[in-house]
Amino acid sequence: MSHSIMESNGEGGKMKANRRRTSYVLLLFTIAMQLVMPYPTAAEAAPSDVNSSNRSRSRLISWGFQAMDRRKHKKAGWFISTIFEDVNPINRETTNDILEDKRKKSEVEEDTQIQEVSYNQDKARKIIIMGGPASGKGTQCEWIASKYNLVHLSTGDMLREAVKNGLENGVGAVAKSFMDEGRLVPDDIMVKIVTDRLSQPDCRGRGWLLDGFPRTRAQADALSALGVTPDSFLFLNAPDETLIGRVVGRRMDPETGKIYHMQFNPPPEKILSRLTQRSDDTKEKMISRLSQFHDNVSSVRQFYEDILVEVDASLSPNAVAIQVEEAINPRTLQMS
Repeated sequence: MSHSIMESNGEGGKMKANRRRTSYVLLLFTIAMQLVMPYPTAAEAAPSDVNSSNRSRSRLISWGFQAMDRRKHKKAGWFISTIFEDVNPINRETTNDILEDKRKKSEVEEDTQIQEVSYNQDKARKIIIMGGPASGKGTQCEWIASKYNLVHLSTGDMLREAVKNGLENGVGAVAKSFMDEGRLVPDDIMVKIVTDRLSQPDCRGRGWLLDGFPRTRAQADALSALGVTPDSFLFLNAPDETLIGRVVGRRMDPETGKIYHMQFNPPPEKILSRLTQRSDDTKEKMISRLSQFHDNVSSVRQFYEDILVEVDASLSPNAVAIQVEEAINPRTLQMS
């Protein structure tokens, strides 16, 4: 066993010796190329010629240094670099200039990256969006979140997440107890769930789009008391008749799950017989939902009057998106 170890050590020593000899050969080749390559004089050569020659020599220097074990040959590396500098003063000065330029460029790039991060954090948008049922809020939320890289937060998603992640005595568990009994979650619990989510790093860094909350004046007051101050309050407004028409005309294909509209996106005639209508997509239930919505939203709109932007939601989705973009960007500029 000791014999095999000795053989292994012997082979390792030979490999190191071979690598060392190879390093020296490459180093000598570098010196030879450095000495035989002609130098343009400062008077005769154009700046581009000097720079080209110096770049070539810089590459040779780099190859020579890479061929050496720097931990064992620091003195040799210093000696070679001194020879190169003494042979050509132009090369030494230009190399120093190049290194200095690279250092300054690196510092500028680093400062720029820091400024960009700070800018993104300072300009992180904070938006509340509200609209009645069938106002197209879901479509606009998807577009806004994608366009401005915002965290889209809906109360339903936040509530389900809190229930899923809530500990036995956490706020999620309390909310779940109300939901299991078929009761509405109290305002203080909902506000706690929302503010906890808004305080997370993704919302603080990217900004957020709060969808359909607050729904009441009490919730708006509670958010304000806890320091939640949006930059914009977008209200998608459309006549009740328009919203009712959007809902009543909806149909679903139970086999594919695709949603059609009898007026705006009519289905093929061959599947008409199998289409179904949701139980709450009726005119009577829609009128009741709109009445409840208007009762709550008026006080919320009044609370955010200073940052309120009303958008005509009766138009096409693209036309609404143009209005939304025009509303968001001026608000962002006022933040600076």
